[in-house]
Amino acid sequence: MASLFMGLALFTSCETDRDDNPVLSYPESFQLYAPGVAQNNVIDLLASNTLTLSCDQPNYGGMPMATTYEVQIALDEAFAEGQYAVLPTTFRSATLAVKTKELNEQMIELYKTVNTATEYPEGARPLFVRVRAFLTTTNSGSVLSNVVQLPQVLATYKAPDVSIPENLFICGSNIGTAWNTWLQLAPVFGIDNEKYTVINVPEGGMGFKFGVKEQDWNGHSAVVNIDDQAGAGVSADGDDNIRLDKAGWYTIVYSMKIKSSVVQYTLTIVPAEVFTTGNATANWDGTAMTAPATKDGYWVSEPFTGNDEMRAFVKVPGRDWWRTEFTLKNGTEVFFRSQDIPNNWEESFGAEYSVKTKAGQRLYVSFDSASGKVE
Repeated sequence: MASLFMGLALFTSCETDRDDNPVLSYPESFQLYAPGVAQNNVIDLLASNTLTLSCDQPNYGGMPMATTYEVQIALDEAFAEGQYAVLPTTFRSATLAVKTKELNEQMIELYKTVNTATEYPEGARPLFVRVRAFLTTTNSGSVLSNVVQLPQVLATYKAPDVSIPENLFICGSNIGTAWNTWLQLAPVFGIDNEKYTVINVPEGGMGFKFGVKEQDWNGHSAVVNIDDQAGAGVSADGDDNIRLDKAGWYTIVYSMKIKSSVVQYTLTIVPAEVFTTGNATANWDGTAMTAPATKDGYWVSEPFTGNDEMRAFVKVPGRDWWRTEFTLKNGTEVFFRSQDIPNNWEESFGAEYSVKTKAGQRLYVSFDSASGKVE
């Protein structure tokens, strides 16, 4: 009998333990608290680094579960589909130190999306916040908090740090080694937002892309306007390359400006013209050079008429010749002017940048290999 009573007692004890053990379950919601600072103050998002929110941990059946918290914002309490934004930073604690810079950016972008607007109007406005919680280890058990209102939130548009690129390169099917060589464009001296180069288009056409650095593949869709003054037959191919269909030599000019915090590119294409000028030619108006038949050939000048320093330039529409002047560094390397030259190359840059001519010699220039010679 004693053994029987002990067994019954043990059985009852085990049943009681099982009833008291927590069982994982998912709540319908959990409590988010409005920050006290929101009640009678304008929350200036750029005046501080964080805005602290707090909430209760969702009751997953009384079990201490690792929980991740995601902050969501809306301009309307309904949080309609497509009408709210999710902040990128998540939290592992029920105290959420929200980055105000992040909140500022998301609020502005949300306003533009909801109102189909390009600008964000000044002034404080209501912002609605809720938190989504889910189990950290399984990403399951998603549950939403109640919605709290922040009556006056001041978001301020701040232009991102963006500037006109210092460098610009092109890479294409008929530039150096096809789709491998990145040819750097020359700056138009004194015009920070313009860069140019001379390219050859073979029979059958060619395609190219551009970038602010090598391997930065930007195509036709990255250009807001193309001005084909040469009738080169510009189009976009299936790989978004900028395609030129008509064979010939062209000067391409990229003009850049900043609009809505984005660098916008305009591409102008003109027939390539290269000239010698100065005392060595006895013609400061410029004497045209003859283009080669292929990309790796030499442009060839008329014979120099005097013994003097060589001066040469690429013609760019609307720009003075001295803005697009070049020389041969060490007599072999094409070097484009990058500073003022009051008198001559030797005085302003050094002897290695000055090429002395003799009557009867010619200038030979390859823009594809950025090399040349005088002989």
